[in-house]
Amino acid sequence: MDFEKLKQWQDFARKAGGGDFWSNVFNDQWTKEALKEMSKTFFSEAPFPRTDVYMDGGNMIVVMEIPGVRKEDLQVAVHGDRLTVSGVVTQPYTAHAAVNKERSYGPFERTIQLPETAARENALARYENGILEVRLPRTHQGQTSKINIE
Repeated sequence: MDFEKLKQWQDFARKAGGGDFWSNVFNDQWTKEALKEMSKTFFSEAPFPRTDVYMDGGNMIVVMEIPGVRKEDLQVAVHGDRLTVSGVVTQPYTAHAAVNKERSYGPFERTIQLPETAARENALARYENGILEVRLPRTHQGQTSKINIE
């Protein structure tokens, strides 16, 4: 980033707007709310959905928190050493005005880099109470396949 150009722009904005431009911008209530929402997206502790990966003998076990998603709205696929989970989180109260809104809604997709290549045969996926558990046997195949959710 060219800080000299930024300083020149800031000086121009200060003269044009009168007073301290940045204080005026960042003290605005709308701007504070927008920055708060942006910080949730860019600085969240973990991407959505939050995921754990475990090793158990000949299997890899992937556990994802996906609250508010119907099983019918989830897709799970494996390709070599990557697991992709996608779906749609639907907003439960579309006719109501939100007073506080921290959850995200809409389509999502998350690809997990697995520690080893996964087999598509005998892969199992189970979704219950907002938790998706995928069990993947280890192998050295590189084909993509979809996994049915029980």
